[in-house]
Amino acid sequence: MDAQFLTENLLNPVELIPAIKKEHNSTFDKKLFDEYNPQKHKVNNKTYRKDKNILIPDPSGAIREDGTPVMIPTIEKVNRIAIPMQKLITIRSTAFLTSGGVSFKSKPEGTAQEKALERFKEIWKKNKCYYKNSEIGKAIYSETECAEIWYTRKISDKEFEIKCNIYKPSDGYDLIPIFDNNRDMIAFGLGYKTEKNQEKIENLDVYTRDKLFKYEAVNGNWVLASGDGVVNPVPLMYGKIPVVYYSTKEAIWTDVQPIIERLENLISNFGDTNDYNGSPILAALGEIKGFSSKGESGKVVELSENADLKYVSWDHAPESIKLEAAKLEDYIYTCTQTPNISFEQMKGLGAVSGVAFERIMIDAHLKAKDMQNGVYGEGIQRRCNFLVSAVSELYPDCKGAQDLDITPEFELFKIDDRVEKVDMLMKANGNKPLMSQKDSIGEFGATDDVDKTYEEIKAETEIKEPIK
Repeated sequence: MDAQFLTENLLNPVELIPAIKKEHNSTFDKKLFDEYNPQKHKVNNKTYRKDKNILIPDPSGAIREDGTPVMIPTIEKVNRIAIPMQKLITIRSTAFLTSGGVSFKSKPEGTAQEKALERFKEIWKKNKCYYKNSEIGKAIYSETECAEIWYTRKISDKEFEIKCNIYKPSDGYDLIPIFDNNRDMIAFGLGYKTEKNQEKIENLDVYTRDKLFKYEAVNGNWVLASGDGVVNPVPLMYGKIPVVYYSTKEAIWTDVQPIIERLENLISNFGDTNDYNGSPILAALGEIKGFSSKGESGKVVELSENADLKYVSWDHAPESIKLEAAKLEDYIYTCTQTPNISFEQMKGLGAVSGVAFERIMIDAHLKAKDMQNGVYGEGIQRRCNFLVSAVSELYPDCKGAQDLDITPEFELFKIDDRVEKVDMLMKANGNKPLMSQKDSIGEFGATDDVDKTYEEIKAETEIKEPIK
């Protein structure tokens, strides 16, 4: 969108909103909801996977003139086994992406920048950004987009705090980034619906660098929202647009969606086959004159002369089905770079060292690193830049700190093999101790008073001279 057109029409929503919506091309597709939710999977669709129309003998025992039983039509439900592979892929991928945490590299110069860095870390901690990062990771992988929007909340006449909310399509929000001709975001629109006079009203909030404009659709026409106590537009004093937008082209499982559907259909068909052939069938040749009753010991079946009775069972399930299911599952994990870390797979590995674990999980780490170097990492860097700008504008002791550079550094998820790490460090320092006895007591965590425990251990281990 042309930046001048946006600026000139912020107070003219009749022209502006249709132009914004016309240019917007969302990466989100509603079918992702159906793919993520096992209850909505294609295998559960009765149009795609139909129940069977069969004939069964009339329960009343009616017989035709030729002696055959009267058959009546009925519907037999087929198996519909939905596998939540999309959820599993998303959860595991998010864990590898965010569980390592984020550290910050910064060299503040002067008091203002030092104060700004302290404010930054305080805001990060109070907003529980570590947990928000996990929510953002899941949304990127499963919904293809999400946005974090920052705002200030008044605590008292002299105090305020900087807060953040995460907005996702799954919560009913339309996320509309507005780019100029150079693909720089010059504004951001947040669409949602509210209830007014028992009617659903469409709303759109547009964030610019210095103002927030609130619009609503009244009788199909877009107007600036108004009412008692409503300030519109709302002045913003952050120095930057208070929005970080994350977007990717497709869900993490998109490439393997047909494979997942094939696996579900295969397993469901196999379940139907088992229902027919899983239990043995009693086949009789000739006439059966009588059965023993159910549960009777020493059972006897009376047969006519030359009659025979034997069980028909399915001794071996087709190996081709087993092979295909295994290969499909393998393709799903491999093509999404998702580790298969189920109990059955991991129990055969034995005691794996931390280094060996990292090598086994290298594919998952590569995928996480790709996202950290891409959409996710760029978003976290924008968050850092915004917060530096915000604190330098809002806090007097941080004035002039807008040039503070804070670079996020991402750690990969790994198993902390302490024994292996200690051995390596001791070899490096000539087998000298790595911590004091007090530090080891505190590390053990069995006491709240390290000094007292240390003194007690010292007293118990001292060699006392015998009384003469």
